[in-house]
Amino acid sequence: MADQIERTGPVVGSTTYVNSKLVERDYGFTLPNVAFLQVAINAHGEMNVPVPQLLEDMEHALTKIGADEGFAALSVGEPIDIEHRWVYLKIKPDGSTRNVGCKAFLHCLPRGIPELGITPGEISETEATFTVLRYRLVADGVELFSIDRVANVCKINGKDYAVDTEAML
Repeated sequence: MADQIERTGPVVGSTTYVNSKLVERDYGFTLPNVAFLQVAINAHGEMNVPVPQLLEDMEHALTKIGADEGFAALSVGEPIDIEHRWVYLKIKPDGSTRNVGCKAFLHCLPRGIPELGITPGEISETEATFTVLRYRLVADGVELFSIDRVANVCKINGKDYAVDTEAML
C-alpha cells in the first residue's frame, strides 16, 4: 500500500486584526510573496541564481467590507501590525477531519487610502495594500518562516539564511 497522507481541505473561517483590534471576519487576504533576489552570473552563458539573503519587495493585500473604523485603521500614515488567523481542515486517510489553526503576523506600512466603490444594492468592498517589513507564519503551532527586513532576519523552515552573513559583518 502506498504511503497515505493527510489531505488539505477548505478554509473554514478567518479573522483579521489591526493593532490587536478585530477589523474583519471571514473575508479574504493575500499573504506576501517572498521572492529571493535573482542575480545573473556567467556559467556557460547567463544563469540566474537566487540569493535568499536578499529579498524583493514584499506586498500584502487584504479585502475589507465597508467604510468604518477598520477601514480607517488600514489607511493610517504610520506602521501597523496586522494579524490574520484562519482555520482549515485536514482530512485523514480514514476520512475523519481535524482543524488546523494558522496565524500570519505582519508589520506593514500602508500604501495609502484605497478606493472604495459604492453601488446601491451591493456590498462595498475595497482592497488595501501594504509594504511588509516583518512577516511571520505559524501553522499548526509550528513556525514556517520569520522574515524581518529591517533586522536582517530570514528564517525559513528552521534555517536562518541571514545569521552567517550577519556574523561576518
